[in-house]
Amino acid sequence: MKKNKLQENNNIIEEKIKEQIGWNKARIFIIVALVIAIIKLERVNLKKLAKVLNPKQSKEANYRRLNRFFQNLDLIKLQ
Repeated sequence: MKKNKLQENNNIIEEKIKEQIGWNKARIFIIVALVIAIIKLERVNLKKLAKVLNPKQSKEANYRRLNRFFQNLDLIKLQ
């Protein structure tokens, strides 16, 4: 699959999540990137996810981003 096709699919997923949950763009981006990274790795290790989450950022920046995301995530509100 070409890169622009992947981005198009990501945009569709992001739009669907926004319609359902109403999160801001940054939060939606991180959840879509997280799901894709989990699928690629077939694991849920944050350090390993950080390596493939956003190749434009350092793995340390991605790791911090994941930690901030989960620290601020209120799972009770999502149910």
